[in-house]
Amino acid sequence: MKYIRISVWAFLVCFIIGLLTIDVYAVEYETTMPDDMDTTEIINEIAYRMNRTSGVDKSRPVSTNDIDLSKAFVYYLDRELLSFPTNDFAALKQYLEEKDRTLYQVPVYLDGNTWMAGVAKGFPVDEDTYDLYEKGILTEEGIARLEDRAGKWVIHFVTCYEGMIRNPYDIAARLSGDNTNTPIILGSASGVSEHNIAIFPDEQGRIGKIVSIDQLFPDEVEEWGVDNTKSDGGSSYLVVDFSHVKEVCADNPINVPFVNDEMIGENNGSSKSDTGSNEPLRTIIITAIILAAITFIFIIVKRALKLKK
Repeated sequence: MKYIRISVWAFLVCFIIGLLTIDVYAVEYETTMPDDMDTTEIINEIAYRMNRTSGVDKSRPVSTNDIDLSKAFVYYLDRELLSFPTNDFAALKQYLEEKDRTLYQVPVYLDGNTWMAGVAKGFPVDEDTYDLYEKGILTEEGIARLEDRAGKWVIHFVTCYEGMIRNPYDIAARLSGDNTNTPIILGSASGVSEHNIAIFPDEQGRIGKIVSIDQLFPDEVEEWGVDNTKSDGGSSYLVVDFSHVKEVCADNPINVPFVNDEMIGENNGSSKSDTGSNEPLRTIIITAIILAAITFIFIIVKRALKLKK
């Protein structure tokens, strides 16, 4: 009886801990790719680029079956948020979709690591592009590549990160406390922050809370103030109402260019990343639960056999 009680208590403790570690802000989503994208060609190219990437150990060659475009994270590349004529959330989303400056980040999970492939239309070559060339941000080769890729769906980068990277919708939901609305995610050229940000609607359907899904630098925490930042896992993130964002940025807008040679070049490689994932902890807890359950069943069966004798 003593061993049975111990097993039952061990099972209950592990089960409760497991429940406490479940991410209540995990967001279900499915991304639909644009009709003018050749998804087969994109998938084949991602697999090809992953397989030819050096410096990353892979247990097997990457297959096209490993790549699911419906799991892509959608980033809108636009810096007109602060000058947008209305604060209507639905109108902003429609505008961004029609603007057609969208980056799809496709995650591929392999060997405990996260690969990220960035798919977007080639940027048009205009006066702003040549201005970047004059500033030394773009090279002549970069200009030529832009001209060749303009208007086409192309892969801008394929990078491998150590560990499992959670999707930005989950991160934004956890930081904002909102897991009912799917946010608009703006890339790091938003004019609000040098980081990727998520935009949530308020109860009236207006642009409401702004959340950075990348951790802030110390000087940024000081700039925004403690009241507008939130600590999570030892890192600081921006969590602030849009109305206050407009006040702060009115006199000091952040101007970040859309493209550089890394975005338009053959950027294949690996990168270490602090993912903040609790995947290892979950694995340990699940293993503990299974072991506790097996022990409990073993003791019950053993006791039953003794009673038969």
